[in-house]
Amino acid sequence: MLAKVAELKFNLALPFHRQIKFWQAVGLRVDARLLATNIIKVSQTYLEPLYDYLQELIRKESVIHMDETPFKVIDEPNETGYFWVTRSTKEFSKHQIIMFHYYNTRAGKTIGQIIGHQYRGIIMCDGYGGYSDRLYPQAKFGSCLVHIRREFYHITCLLNKEQLKNSKAYRVLQLMRPIFHEEKQLTYSNHKEKLVQRRLHVKPLMDKLYTYLENISFPQGRLKAAINNALKLRKRVYQIFEDGRVPLTNNPVEQAIRPSTLIRKNSLFAKSPAGAQANAIFYTLVATANQNHLNIYKYFKYLFDHLPNRKDTGLEAYLPWSKEIQAECHK
Repeated sequence: MLAKVAELKFNLALPFHRQIKFWQAVGLRVDARLLATNIIKVSQTYLEPLYDYLQELIRKESVIHMDETPFKVIDEPNETGYFWVTRSTKEFSKHQIIMFHYYNTRAGKTIGQIIGHQYRGIIMCDGYGGYSDRLYPQAKFGSCLVHIRREFYHITCLLNKEQLKNSKAYRVLQLMRPIFHEEKQLTYSNHKEKLVQRRLHVKPLMDKLYTYLENISFPQGRLKAAINNALKLRKRVYQIFEDGRVPLTNNPVEQAIRPSTLIRKNSLFAKSPAGAQANAIFYTLVATANQNHLNIYKYFKYLFDHLPNRKDTGLEAYLPWSKEIQAECHK
């Protein structure tokens, strides 16, 4: 039963209070509090070691996507909770891992608590100041060109067709378009070849964009803010020309967050930090399982059937890409 409860809640966005009629229709007398309590217990008892193992793996990644999104916890009324989300890269990582981490802060120190204060790889992120070179001098940072583009796009949304003709913000969008196009057209068999191709085909376009931005005279208001943001993040954007594994955008982690956003809209909150942590564990396993093409119900049923009796079996056997899990739980 818990496998189905978890699938309905964390994969299909059906909160506990809306599951009650479903379970009562099949003759089970349950309430939302009982479902929540058991989900927390099973996460703490059986799933947390698997979650911790996944975190060890993602800390070893050379490039990590990161983003954060608010999450309300009733028992922490004076705090703003956040899910910090990390994921391996879609293209060059050995395994597809997506992780949710609950913290009641957005402070930059949280990054080190998640991936390690001595992390030496590349963190792919947006322009939020918490992703700080000062706090993490041994790490490098990549920046998302889509986030930079968004500020210029929002400006153009306020303009009519006549104003667009002379709009500098619209011209920036025009200069960005071939960058995204060329990135998609690159052909390569590994990240070193991708780096060569990027330098040859994408870098001249990026240089043209930044030359234009640098030469805009006396920008005002929102345009000035958008330009300053783009120039501030230039070094990070240009990481794609230093390492072919660095993505051009942070879209993969934003896409990972969207399903949990729908669930949060339906569920609204967690009552306690323990509930928020249980949410993080289940979101992690669902997102990672989906990336590895598993049937979510079958995967949770397998875990709940086997983890209580695992004894000397290593946690590797329960990861979404293990041979037995793929054989038993593949969609």
